[in-house]
Amino acid sequence: MNKFEEILSSFSINKPYIENEVEASKQGNLASNIDILEAFKRSLNGLFVETKNTDNFYNMVTSAPDAFGLENNPSPEIVKNTLIKTINADSNLKFALLPSDCENSPYDFSVFPPENGESVNDYWIWFVKCDFFPGPYWLLIKREGSADGYSYGYM
Repeated sequence: MNKFEEILSSFSINKPYIENEVEASKQGNLASNIDILEAFKRSLNGLFVETKNTDNFYNMVTSAPDAFGLENNPSPEIVKNTLIKTINADSNLKFALLPSDCENSPYDFSVFPPENGESVNDYWIWFVKCDFFPGPYWLLIKREGSADGYSYGYM
C-alpha cells in the first residue's frame, strides 16, 4: 500500500491510487504551501461536502437519494457513508494526479483538464476515473493551501 492508498484507507476508501513519480516530482517543484500528501488528504474531504457546483458526487446522492436506497434529505453522515460504499463498489474507480499535459497522459485511461479552467500551476488536481459518475471528475485544492479542497465533475 502506497502513502496515497493509506490516506484513502483513512477515509475507509479501498481503491487504488495510480502513482506517477515523474509527474509528482515535476508538480512537486511548482510553488506550493502544502505538499502533495497533505493536498491529497485535504482534497478528499471535498468529496463529502455539499457545494454550489451541482455536478459532484455529494449532490448526486442528495438530489436522487432514492437511487441510493435512501430517504429524502439524508444527513451529511449518511451521504458520506453512501458515497464511501458507492466508491468502494466501483471496480474500475482509480485516483491519479492529473498530468500537466493531459494529451500525453501516462495513464492507461483518458484524463481531461478541469471544466472550470483550474491549472496544475495553481492547484493540486487529481483525476478520478469511475463508472458510477457519467463524466470526468476532479479533486482540487489551491496550492497556496488557504482554501478547503473541493471536487466536481462534468456530466
